[in-house]
Formats: sequence, structure tokens, C-alpha cells
Amino acid sequence: MGRIPCDIPMTYYNYFRYLMGEQLDSLNLKELQQLENQLENSLKLIRSRKEKTLEEENKNLEKQVSIL
Repeated sequence: MGRIPCDIPMTYYNYFRYLMGEQLDSLNLKELQQLENQLENSLKLIRSRKEKTLEEENKNLEKQVSIL
């Protein structure tokens, strides 16, 4: 990944590496389960936001079609 920026504490740097699937060997079972839960929750939020965005886009397209 390159050099660590000076303004990012090492714990955050390691956390982001874990999120990227790097250096997982240093985590114990409980930490891996916590990381998995965090990733699952994040994915749920992402999918929810994506669904909302697609619904809004679909409504806008339907309006455009009705104008034609």
C-alpha cells in the first residue's frame, strides 16, 4: 500500500487494512467475527442506499417517459 500518512493513527490504518482483507492472520476468532459483523452491517447500508437511489432514478425516468 505504500507509506502511512502521518495524520492517520496506526489503529485506524490497521482497521482499514482489515476491512480490505489484509493482515487478517493477526486477528483472533472474536475479532474476525466482529469484523465480519461490521462488514455485513455496512453492506446492508450500502445496499439500502443503492436501492433508494435506483428507485429515485426509476421514478425520474418514468416522469420523463410520461412527458414524451
